[in-house]
Amino acid sequence: MGDDEARVREAHARQLRRAMAPVNEVPVLLPWSGVLARAEEVAVLLSAAHLYTNGIEFELSVRGRGQGVYDLHAPAGGVPDANGHMLCFGVEGADGQAVANVPKDGASGRPDEGPSLTGGGGGGSSGNAAVAYLLHPVPASGPLTIWCAWPSRGIEETSVVFDGAMLVELVEQVEVLWPADTTLRRPPRPKPNLPAGGWFEAYATRPF
Repeated sequence: MGDDEARVREAHARQLRRAMAPVNEVPVLLPWSGVLARAEEVAVLLSAAHLYTNGIEFELSVRGRGQGVYDLHAPAGGVPDANGHMLCFGVEGADGQAVANVPKDGASGRPDEGPSLTGGGGGGSSGNAAVAYLLHPVPASGPLTIWCAWPSRGIEETSVVFDGAMLVELVEQVEVLWPADTTLRRPPRPKPNLPAGGWFEAYATRPF
């Protein structure tokens, strides 16, 4: 393996650790859950918080009733609606390091510098949007403050503080199942089987 390939793999591994919960780890379930904020028709719940060696994954459940069930999922996941409204979610550590799912003026040009908050997979059902965020890296031990706001849904800026006094010690309890494999690459996608001699086959072989 050449130096260039090694650097590419190292950069790829760093990017994965900033953005994804490791699939080769059994996380520690932190004793954090409850209502982060609520309004008449919408509530934001912290369903679970899992501690990995590269950070904390927060699982949110955004509930809605009445008119609050409509157009809930994308804005709950940090994607602004047509009017720019969405659920703002942020985390602030005991050392003052903070990160949120909103753009920050004057942010570093290096995407791999400082803490990060990356949205993951979502899902849910009518009136319930499931959202996950990975906070990287593991924050300093001490109080951890979670912020949220969604004024258009009646949720003003609200904060809840959780006890993170043992975070550094708890990381030692994360079970690593096997070494992380950074060599894996998605296999090439197979070509589709097209109707022989038909329009699609002719289209696929056009030069432009």
